[in-house]
Amino acid sequence: MRKWIIFILFGCSLFACKEQEIDPYEGNSSIYFDDNNAGFYEVSWGTWATEIKEMKVRLKVNLFGMVKDYPRKFNIRVVSNETDTLHSVAGVDYKEFPLEYEMPAMENHTYIDINLLRTDTLRKQARRFTVYLTTNEEFGFEYMNYDMLKDSTLVMINNSCTIYMDEEFPRPGWWSRQGEPVFGEWSMKKGILICDVGEIDRAKFQADLDGKDGNLTAGFLKFLGRKVYLWLKEHPTLDEDDEPMEMGEESIY
Repeated sequence: MRKWIIFILFGCSLFACKEQEIDPYEGNSSIYFDDNNAGFYEVSWGTWATEIKEMKVRLKVNLFGMVKDYPRKFNIRVVSNETDTLHSVAGVDYKEFPLEYEMPAMENHTYIDINLLRTDTLRKQARRFTVYLTTNEEFGFEYMNYDMLKDSTLVMINNSCTIYMDEEFPRPGWWSRQGEPVFGEWSMKKGILICDVGEIDRAKFQADLDGKDGNLTAGFLKFLGRKVYLWLKEHPTLDEDDEPMEMGEESIY
């Protein structure tokens, strides 16, 4: 008899555990930016060829809660304060995009597509704007991640995404030893010109000089330097200091 009592009690415990494991989430549904898009999204145009003037970025919006068998709408707002020296302008720095979206039926994510525009201003100054998710009767902000500022203030990062654009084109690590004798003193304008005239992928130009996966080699740099030197003789160009752009000695001979 005692064995049967123990068996019944054990069975009840298993049943209770099983019910607890499948208990569904019954709270409010929430939307939030995917962790890869939350808070900050940087676009460096400098690593893309000059002729590329438009780029699409896709922000993923996730669902926290139960999926539904009907689509649910939500809104966003776009903020770029004119008092911000880096503020963006719709139609100039990015194409206008909808402010209303929907979470599809039986889906747990959707996307916000934004077409960014490349302007000459980016060579002098970066641009940025922020996309905010907003709450409504269907969606709240139950799921949140926080980040701590330098002054120990906690800020919510999953309900917004700041898109930051610049035209930065950093000096390659090999430039000082192997690039300067061929190309002369570095400037971002010169680096971009070298890639454009030589039809070199900018990402490859930034990579190590090892010849792997199509990377450049030290020998190819001299060929490239000579090509740019001859081009400058026919197309004199001012550098960033408003002086004529010059190449290194190894490109002259």
